[in-house]
Amino acid sequence: IVYSVERDRDGQSFTTRRVVAIQKGRPIFNMAASFQAPEPGLQHGFAAPDAPPPESVRSDAEWAIINADRTPEPFKTLWTTRERPIEFRAVDHAGPFDPVAMPPRARHWCRAAAPFSVDEPMMRALFAYASDMTMLDTCLLPHAIAWSDPRLQVASLDHAIWFNATPDLNDWLLMDQDAPVSGGGRGLNRGIVYTRSGQVVATLMQEGLIRLRESV
Repeated sequence: IVYSVERDRDGQSFTTRRVVAIQKGRPIFNMAASFQAPEPGLQHGFAAPDAPPPESVRSDAEWAIINADRTPEPFKTLWTTRERPIEFRAVDHAGPFDPVAMPPRARHWCRAAAPFSVDEPMMRALFAYASDMTMLDTCLLPHAIAWSDPRLQVASLDHAIWFNATPDLNDWLLMDQDAPVSGGGRGLNRGIVYTRSGQVVATLMQEGLIRLRESV
C-alpha cells in the first residue's frame, strides 16, 4: 500500500493533512486529518450513562462459545478460535440468532486484550481501529436483523473521530452509541466514548451500508 499525503495547511494552532491509500494503482482509502497544538480552554462533557461494571458483563468471546452449536461455518470457527486484540463486552447484548427489534441504542465496554505501552499518537490510532467494530450494529437493532442473515450486506462507508483526550485502551472504555436514522440502504451511527471514571475522551460518527437483498 502506498500512502499519498497532502500538506493542506500549517497554522500556528492547527495543521491539516489529506491522505490517500493506494493499492495496485487504485485508491482504497481517503482520510482528512486535523491536528491541534494542546491548549487550555472551556471544558464540559455529558455525564456517562448508567452501565453495569464490565466485570459483570459477558465478553463477545464468551458469547461466541455459548452460541457455537447454533453458529454455521465458517463463522463458528472464526468467532470461537480467532485471537481478539480488543475485548468487547456488550451491555445491551443482541444475540446473532432470533433477533428482536430493539431501540437503536447500544453500550459496549472495550479494552485491549493484554496490557501494552505505546505513545499517544499510536494509542489514538489503535483506538480508531477499535472504534469501527461495533458502530454499525446499532442501526440494525430496530429492524430485528441478525448479522448471520445471508441477505444482509454491510460495510463501513465513512467514519469520523473527534479526540477530546487520548483513550487509554489499557483500561475499560464505555462506548455509548445510537443510530438516529437509517434509509436508502444506509444507517447513521453516533457514539460518545467515556473513561471508566466518566470523562468524555472521544466522539464518533459513522455511516454504514445496511443493504437487505431480496435474495442471495
